[in-house]
Amino acid sequence: MALAYDAPRSGSDRARAGMYESHYVKAADPDGGRAVWLRHTVLSRPDGGGQRTTVWLTVFDRTAGTVVEQRRVTDEAGYVAPATGWSQAAQGTLGPTGADGAMEDATWTLRWDPVDAESVPYLPKRWLYDRAIPRSNGVALLPFARMAGTVAIGEHRIELDGWPGMIGHNWGSDHALHWVWMHAAGIGPAGAAWFDGALARVPTVAGRVSPWLGAGAVMLDGARRRVAMRGAALTVSPGVGGDAVHVQARVDGGRLDVHATLPADETVAWDYAAPHDDGRRVRNCSIAEGRVVLTTPTATTEIPLDGVLALELGEPA
Repeated sequence: MALAYDAPRSGSDRARAGMYESHYVKAADPDGGRAVWLRHTVLSRPDGGGQRTTVWLTVFDRTAGTVVEQRRVTDEAGYVAPATGWSQAAQGTLGPTGADGAMEDATWTLRWDPVDAESVPYLPKRWLYDRAIPRSNGVALLPFARMAGTVAIGEHRIELDGWPGMIGHNWGSDHALHWVWMHAAGIGPAGAAWFDGALARVPTVAGRVSPWLGAGAVMLDGARRRVAMRGAALTVSPGVGGDAVHVQARVDGGRLDVHATLPADETVAWDYAAPHDDGRRVRNCSIAEGRVVLTTPTATTEIPLDGVLALELGEPA
């Protein structure tokens, strides 16, 4: 019987052969310029290397003196299977309805209610999950949720009151070689639109790398459209102060274009460890500027993304 998309995998026999797993939360101020990113990651090393849970908390805030603040702590006690929920560590817990925790000078209490509770799987078929190939699995568990609570790092305190956000889960024996992930919610007329998508390039045979494969969904104009797996493209153009990013993908009955800027001074660099290699270098800005454009045979819908877009790029370390 297939495991649920949200179920923890780190306690399984497969995990002991080498696995990474993350449950993560992103929330953005609907007025733009502020966002919170919380991530619980379990890294399982093969050959008796043990399992460790790392908790990450990142705050993006243009109104503060320091735009990006981050805390990250690894639980040296090792992995503990959660009694309830999805992830448990000395630094906190994360589950279906909320997350609580503390580390160093940071504390957080978050609760969320789903606006759209239909998960967005990144693989095209349910049977592809939890197999040897593909080596990376992922899903947006809640592509649109309303977040409430408090996050504090030092004297910097943020109150979330109905902020739009999402909950995600990814895991596998290895990361994709390259990827881009993007999310925005509570956008468009009446704040009812959202989109969540991931593009990836993965190793194939004889040292080759696949073309960009895209997956996700977009809710615009009252209709949900699936992002197609093939035909995706990514362009990154370095510029003064940051990179210009253009993602293009096919959707049901049309095309989705996301234009964004990844500003250097509002971007955090992460190292994502991997079970079997040197891991990945990751850049993330959760208050990126941009616009999303949905083109169909009958209409073009364009929505500005004013400091509410989460944009993440991953590549070999």
